[in-house]
Amino acid sequence: MGRPHPHLARWLLRFEDFPPGLTEDEKTFHATFNVVYVLAIASHLLYAGLMLWLGEMGILALDLGMLVVDLVCLQLHRARREILAANLLALGTCAQISLSLGYFGPAPGFDYFYFGALLCIYCIRMPFTRRLLLCLICLSMPLLAYVVLMFQGVANPLPPGWAFAFRLINLCVLTVFFTLVLVQMGWSADRLRQRFESRERFDELTGALSRAELIDK
Repeated sequence: MGRPHPHLARWLLRFEDFPPGLTEDEKTFHATFNVVYVLAIASHLLYAGLMLWLGEMGILALDLGMLVVDLVCLQLHRARREILAANLLALGTCAQISLSLGYFGPAPGFDYFYFGALLCIYCIRMPFTRRLLLCLICLSMPLLAYVVLMFQGVANPLPPGWAFAFRLINLCVLTVFFTLVLVQMGWSADRLRQRFESRERFDELTGALSRAELIDK
């Protein structure tokens, strides 16, 4: 993957303030989730402003609650509790999706964010069986919300036209999220590969060509 635009690269470099003792693979995971948490915080601030403007105090309280969860996850992440923080974010996101579906119904497209939760789960560094269990738990939340909607229905409280507007906003937010996270992942993986190749070609102590590289030459 090529280097991103210089302005984007400078922005992404801010998330690579690593705690000591991380391996190269852990650094990629750490930088990626730094981006995830900052984007989650920015998104919930955006939605809190929109809900305050619309006077939807119930969902405003939910957004502010998730904002607190985002900040807790960021602090846990910086304290080297990365897996706990990532699990908490994925579960919190799916819980918010379910509550939003129960409040607004499916029209505004808040269920799009389930794909963001899946991306987080995919990136978590934990065994396959635990990742699968986490996916099943997260999937059960919006599915349960849909079942409740089927039997009870919901009266959309949004003003006319706002359901479609929120669907577009949600789609744009999720697109920005996926783009920046995938760029960070690809860029970190590319630079990790370059560092490994450099170590294979050159002796770290002297800077001279390695034996394998001399043979190739």
